[in-house]
Amino acid sequence: MNFGVPSQCVAEAVAVPGWAWMSGRIFAGRTSNARVGPQSVRAHLLSVLRRPTAPSLVLGIVVAASFIVVETLAVLLLKQLDPQEAFETLFLLGVVVVSTVWGLGVATTTSVVSAIALAYFRNWPANHFAPLDLENGVVVVVFLVVALLTNFVAGLARARAVEADQRRREVSALAEQHASLR
Repeated sequence: MNFGVPSQCVAEAVAVPGWAWMSGRIFAGRTSNARVGPQSVRAHLLSVLRRPTAPSLVLGIVVAASFIVVETLAVLLLKQLDPQEAFETLFLLGVVVVSTVWGLGVATTTSVVSAIALAYFRNWPANHFAPLDLENGVVVVVFLVVALLTNFVAGLARARAVEADQRRREVSALAEQHASLR
């Protein structure tokens, strides 16, 4: 079916169980053999990990601050719905994203600021900032340890992904060299 789209822009879909394979002309002069599905999302995330340099520091700070604000608002909203429940783990979402994409500096700063937000808003509105309260202090320290370990593991994963990509390129170049020698 064309649906009024010019024939040069129509993509041909081939159904494969669990996958949608796209091939053919997407735009005039461009071809695509891109997979749509869980594998393509995984491939995109791996390409972010393999990036040898992180995106700009300013973008990292904006993303980290945005996550902390949204996480704090979500915790406050959820506390209104169920005041007895603890929602500390929500603050880890931003830590994981920032740790995965940006370097250790931005990730560590995000972890510390998230821990401060957690300490301040954990018992909101009854008790604003109670880091000296034993229960609150233990929760914040455990959160900070988990967040910092997340930073470390994400940094290791990023380094291993870059190393694996570099080795893959070296093997590919070597294979091309051998092929040209034949």
